[in-house]
Amino acid sequence: MNELVVGCPVAFRSWVLPKWFEHVETACERAEIEPVYCFIGDWLKDPGTWSVIHNETQNRKLLTAYVETTRTLDSIREWNSCRYQEMVHLRNVQLELIKKAEADLFLSLDSDILLHPDSIKDMLETLRRKHSTPDVVGGLCYMTEHGTSHPSYGKINNNGTFQRFGTQQGVFPISVVMGVVLNNSGAMQTPWVSNPFGEDIGRCVELAKNGMKIVADTRVINKHCLTQEMLSRVDKRVGF
Repeated sequence: MNELVVGCPVAFRSWVLPKWFEHVETACERAEIEPVYCFIGDWLKDPGTWSVIHNETQNRKLLTAYVETTRTLDSIREWNSCRYQEMVHLRNVQLELIKKAEADLFLSLDSDILLHPDSIKDMLETLRRKHSTPDVVGGLCYMTEHGTSHPSYGKINNNGTFQRFGTQQGVFPISVVMGVVLNNSGAMQTPWVSNPFGEDIGRCVELAKNGMKIVADTRVINKHCLTQEMLSRVDKRVGF
């Protein structure tokens, strides 16, 4: 069975990771692909998260690295230029780890996003299509607790600013994807870089410069659990 590396930098997410793993395993099974997990974190500062990762991956391949960070539980949702720069470093440490493992596919999946059962299957299908083959496929989730005006994709305007727009259905080319991002081996040669609007936007700009094709696949919606309370209720936008 083919393998898919799945993971992200992670901190203070022991409350959601068991469900995160459950949804990844279900989606991988439906896509008939074997998950290999990869996490970067400050395990000394956050032993609870590491304990969950260790327990959930006992029967799976695991790539991991310890990196000291400035993050605390109270600042986990605070974003500024220093935080973005730290995320660039963490994501690139992870990327180098994955490249050394000679992986062909990497799903960068934030640790608070629960996959739809068909998400990986659909994104792999899009990545492998014979015509206009993309290098990067972004899945859909919403970046706010309510409403659909902030999907996990957008475009870069001519003046360099980032703009989101309402949900579009299907598979279509786009400038920026984030949160749920499937990369082929070619796209894995492009690192994350700093950007005033976030490290994911910075990387998408670099991907375009390097001739990589980016598309969004919004046929299914993944659940973004921005709070612990969202775990226990159905998000009507998503259906679970």
